[in-house]
Amino acid sequence: MVNVGDIGYLCCGCGACAEVCPKGCIDMRQDFEGFYYPKVDSQQCIGCSKCIRACQMLNEIHFGISNNESYIVRVKDSFFNIRLESSSGGVFSALACKVMENDGYCFGAAFNNDMEVCHISIGDLEEIGKLRGSKYVQSNTLHTFRETKILLEQGKTVLYSGTPCQIFGLKHYLEKDYKGLYTVDLLCHGVPSPKLWKHYVQEKQNQYKAKAVDVKFRDKRKGWRDYSLSILFDDGKEYSEEFFKNAYMRMFIKNISLRPSCYDCKYRDLNSCADITLGDCWGIESFMPEMDDDKGISTVLIHTEKGRQLFSSIKEDVLYRSTSEQEANVVKAKVVSLHKNRNEFFKALDKGVSSEELSRYLEPSRGERLKSRIYDVISQIRRS
Repeated sequence: MVNVGDIGYLCCGCGACAEVCPKGCIDMRQDFEGFYYPKVDSQQCIGCSKCIRACQMLNEIHFGISNNESYIVRVKDSFFNIRLESSSGGVFSALACKVMENDGYCFGAAFNNDMEVCHISIGDLEEIGKLRGSKYVQSNTLHTFRETKILLEQGKTVLYSGTPCQIFGLKHYLEKDYKGLYTVDLLCHGVPSPKLWKHYVQEKQNQYKAKAVDVKFRDKRKGWRDYSLSILFDDGKEYSEEFFKNAYMRMFIKNISLRPSCYDCKYRDLNSCADITLGDCWGIESFMPEMDDDKGISTVLIHTEKGRQLFSSIKEDVLYRSTSEQEANVVKAKVVSLHKNRNEFFKALDKGVSSEELSRYLEPSRGERLKSRIYDVISQIRRS
């Protein structure tokens, strides 16, 4: 059976071990930081080792990907509203709609009624909005691996989207390739704690004395580059704040709220086992300004023949330009560094301190600021 002690904090929480267990004796439970880890009922375990074979951290990872095709992509202006509702260029929506137009199903991260993030399946074009847009919280995959396998065994077409580790977890769970399965991952910065997000939403609900009913992590009403985190409440009120001012987003960007495994992620350097990888094409204004209108544009990396076929099916709906990985600014997915105040940050979160207080753990101490000033002065003296 999976021994959490053997995996430690390298566990990415994909849930493949729990899904594959024939006795259902593995539960994914939150630790005090709010991240999900497997909890095994050893009395029910029959020693089949399926969970061990499904664990991506206990097995050697073979990516087997080369000769990526790179594109800069955004949906055409006739789908402008879709792009405004998307994090970048609206490419995921185009791919998902194409699959569902052919009686397929799509899986991805969505908010439930409590504004928690979890994976769901949809088969109706009217529901695509649930999966659209970034969710900067680790999504609980629940039983979607199992649902995916059932649909594939029925001969259905499935598009499954998620982080690189979730896609790898799905493929380890399935144990074989299915003709009808298409997978899409993303250039991932890391996944913040669901506990922190729940804490933050509750704060805002208390502040506005209303229930949150919709969230946009990348609200582009003021532009794609200066996006905001926006929360809509059931009484019509709305909270919106630019990402560089927002406490939750600052914690995410400064790497203090991420899952431990994100600091030692095995999917950097564009390592992927998905058919297609999607990301933001930052810097587009400097090398392909004719494609830029500050409303969002995507980088698309095609890894497999399946990916090429799926991308080809949406070419009539998008504007695209072939480019190099280097030009697309995705040569290397950025390695995130462990924030030195991370442990104290999560201890404070566990005590229920406010987001404003939590954000103080992002700032350097008075001594560190003094050292930085001294270093700057010495550097100036040396240059003079």
